[in-house]
Amino acid sequence: MMNHRYMQSTRGLFRAPHPQWNNYYNRRGQGCSYRGHHHHRHRLQLNDYDDYVCFICKDHLQNCEDQGVHLCDGGDSSHDDSDLKKEVLNFTVEKESINARLEKLVSEIKDCLHTKYESVTESLEAHVSNRINEIDSINKEVVDEREHLQNLKKELELRGRELEKKEKDLIAKEKSFDKHQEKCKRELLKEKEEIVRQWQQLRDEITRMEELHKVQKGIDGGFTLYIIGALNFRVF
Repeated sequence: MMNHRYMQSTRGLFRAPHPQWNNYYNRRGQGCSYRGHHHHRHRLQLNDYDDYVCFICKDHLQNCEDQGVHLCDGGDSSHDDSDLKKEVLNFTVEKESINARLEKLVSEIKDCLHTKYESVTESLEAHVSNRINEIDSINKEVVDEREHLQNLKKELELRGRELEKKEKDLIAKEKSFDKHQEKCKRELLKEKEEIVRQWQQLRDEITRMEELHKVQKGIDGGFTLYIIGALNFRVF
């Protein structure tokens, strides 16, 4: 019989895709049987290894109450816990060492990337700064153009109000002229009628004078004949 199997270093562990190896153990620790032997269970609270599987039986470590240890060979129940704790402690120390080395490696990578791409960062900052200056210049031009357009708009609005006032004055004058024109037309018509009336009166006066002249002429002729006749009568 083999002794208790402990979990190897990180090279002997790998992530389990799914708890599909649970063919030999009860998941809640109600008894594990493998090769006809009962396993002794040790209570160690190492929750960091819940997602790992045993490198021997490929079953989840959490299926055994002794997390980090699988008793795959059905070892002796009189096994000393001190060896198990020592192995777990060694693994914990090794894990902490690996974590420290990983942190150091990450820090070195960051420093390397910072040194390598420092010039690129400076170039990028210069490019961005130039673009920002260009944008500021364009923005200033746009603001100036906007102010110019606003001033031009105010000037056009002022001129528009002046033209509206002039248009109203012109319309008022046109209406006044139309009224005056109508008045002049009426006065002109009256003048024409008065002239026609006076011409007719003059013609009537001329006709009357002609008639009077004819009458006077007849009277004068008769009076002459009367005088001649009277003179002739005195002579004889």
